[in-house]
Amino acid sequence: MAKKKITKLKVQEDIVPWDQTPNLANSFHPVPKPSKKEKKEVKPIGPGKNFIAWSNARKASKKASKKAYEAVGIVTCEIMIPSICWKDNALGFAHIDKRDNLTEEEVKRAHILGCDLCHSVLERMPHAKMRAMIEKIIKNRKIQP
Repeated sequence: MAKKKITKLKVQEDIVPWDQTPNLANSFHPVPKPSKKEKKEVKPIGPGKNFIAWSNARKASKKASKKAYEAVGIVTCEIMIPSICWKDNALGFAHIDKRDNLTEEEVKRAHILGCDLCHSVLERMPHAKMRAMIEKIIKNRKIQP
């Protein structure tokens, strides 16, 4: 086997010894931070004219339905699921199907008054069962609004 030659490392002149601080005046050029841009004021997008028209029509329809129900004496939950019903708190209208799938006449006439908890139970039912239950409640009313 041939012996390898061990050579000593040469000390470079540009390396600063550990106990001295290097002079950075000639080699270090700090870059200033970029100035912050002012943010534009964000203007919220309001509702469009179609939504406003739909919302106003819905409010008017709801108001008319509420008066009609009060006139015939329906002021409590018609669904009345035992042990969860709120009776006369947080009342709203439960339609026989999703509003998008109903005609204008069905939206106006085919609904019942129910509390939020009973309505949420109805919403989780299959559509056919929910529709049958609501139609049964409408049919069994003594006075129709």
